[in-house]
Amino acid sequence: QNMAGVEALPGAKELIQQFAVTDRLPCAIATSSRSQAVQQKRQRHEDMFRHMQTIVTTDHPSVKQGKPAPDIYLEAALRLNVNPE
Repeated sequence: QNMAGVEALPGAKELIQQFAVTDRLPCAIATSSRSQAVQQKRQRHEDMFRHMQTIVTTDHPSVKQGKPAPDIYLEAALRLNVNPE
């Protein structure tokens, strides 16, 4: 399945702009998608992906269980050096 055609949700670009640029918050993507699908999405949405300090996918070795288990989120927090609590 070609993921490059996936559209961003309404308001996503503005939200990322607010958090990453205006508020200067650390930003990550923690997704249940596999890394290959994320790379395809990135091709279309580089304007948003460029603001992400890290991307954690479900096929990363540290992710033992997918969502709703916290593995993906904990790995993202670790990479951002933020407390996940």
